[in-house]
Amino acid sequence: LIFQTLVSLVGTSDEVAEKVLTLLAWSKDEVSDYQRRVLKTTAVVLRRQHPELMKRLGRDAREALHEFEKTPVKVNTFQSRWMAELRRTLQKMDIIVELKALVDDQVLDIWLPTSKAVVCAVGPYGYYAGTTHRTAYSKLHQRVLEMEGHTCLTVPYYEWAELKTEEDKMVYLWSLGRKAASKEKGAGPSKDAEPTTVADELQSDLSDLGEAR
Repeated sequence: LIFQTLVSLVGTSDEVAEKVLTLLAWSKDEVSDYQRRVLKTTAVVLRRQHPELMKRLGRDAREALHEFEKTPVKVNTFQSRWMAELRRTLQKMDIIVELKALVDDQVLDIWLPTSKAVVCAVGPYGYYAGTTHRTAYSKLHQRVLEMEGHTCLTVPYYEWAELKTEEDKMVYLWSLGRKAASKEKGAGPSKDAEPTTVADELQSDLSDLGEAR
């Protein structure tokens, strides 16, 4: 959607965002579940990054935005095998974990409710094909989690694959947790989730268009 691209990926002015949102508000009853899923995260970004616009939005636009963010959508969720293994490893470490869609109804997150941390298991579709450069959608998912007050512990699939024993995996996760705990509060979004300009030769296989990870 143009609205998501402008608000969440490339940035836009309050005036442009308001005009596009007004157009969406007129046809909000015709929005599909997939479009609502995308609009949900966009609504969070708009609310967090455009506070002045939120104050002056008209009633119709405000109601549409609230509906986009709060209405559950019917989409299939998926948990990869290695993500399930990661979650089981955390449970063996006596860490309370919950599997839930925190900001995107299609993407399951490994949530640690006692610390409000999220273990972001970034799989192959979260990277541009043949590289270790994360896709814009993968980074956006992490940024939205952080906007909502979560601490993100990023676990790339290729790093996890190198861990051969259960002890190695536990040490890796403990080190990741200690690193996150030492991060200063209020330090802002993680650097690995910041938007970047991707070189033209980096190409995705397009499978990430429907994925936030």
